[in-house]
Amino acid sequence: RLWHRIDSHWLRMVKEFLPPNLVQPIWTAEIQQRVVGIVSLLQGNQPAAAVAAAEEVLPLVQTQAEVAAFVLAMKACAELQLQAFAAAIATLDQATRYSPGEPRLIYSTGLIELRRGWVEVATEHFERAVAADESLGQAWAALAVIRALEQDHVRAEVAARRALACGVALDGELVNLALFQSTYRQGKPAE
Repeated sequence: RLWHRIDSHWLRMVKEFLPPNLVQPIWTAEIQQRVVGIVSLLQGNQPAAAVAAAEEVLPLVQTQAEVAAFVLAMKACAELQLQAFAAAIATLDQATRYSPGEPRLIYSTGLIELRRGWVEVATEHFERAVAADESLGQAWAALAVIRALEQDHVRAEVAARRALACGVALDGELVNLALFQSTYRQGKPAE
């Protein structure tokens, strides 16, 4: 397996979880307050409470696909923090039913697969995410790091340049390192 050849320290650096974008959500003040509460629990490093809060609000937003997908993504993020990888994948699968083809959900699924050590599966998700949205810099950054570690220098350079062009803030140093390594290994001048 590929993941045995890659230093897990670098893979752990790819860590930004992305919920789907909410485009003009239509919700009541109560729902908005509950969703903000879930996010606050996540930011406050209380993943178990965030899972419970998400489970409480889900029945209230079942008919609002966009909001349900967002709440499920937040629940999956909390499950990821709890190291409950299988549960997080199942939750993201459920979110994808509400928002099929959402590149940020596809990326986040790849992120969890990466954490589980399934680099090849994660890479497929990252590639699907950038195919769905070429401006998803985080997925390009993940591909740049993985491809640099695989010593696939040509594709690592392409992915790193795309990530930087997207203005990715995630692991910018790693993206720069992947770009430097890939250009150097191809015999190109260092930038």
